[in-house]
Amino acid sequence: GKLHPCIRSLFGLDLGKIPVPAEEYVDVRDLSRSREEKRESLARLADRPLTACRYCGGFDTLRAERFPAAEQVPFCSGQSPCAERHTGSEERLP
Repeated sequence: GKLHPCIRSLFGLDLGKIPVPAEEYVDVRDLSRSREEKRESLARLADRPLTACRYCGGFDTLRAERFPAAEQVPFCSGQSPCAERHTGSEERLP
């Protein structure tokens, strides 16, 4: 029931690796706060960088290492029309 503006903040808190203060997420199950208070808290989350930002490399599109796209290969279950093209020597996936 905790709403974080960033996935790193969520996982960092859950794993105990990032000390995320309570004002950096909204506990939507907290019955002691009104719906309006929760909305105001959500709106304030984007006002400043989060604690989790200090642990993040960001999305540096200029200097980030590039990897080629994966080659897509056909899947053959052994019962599809592509099975006729195989000689049986190839390993088939279950």
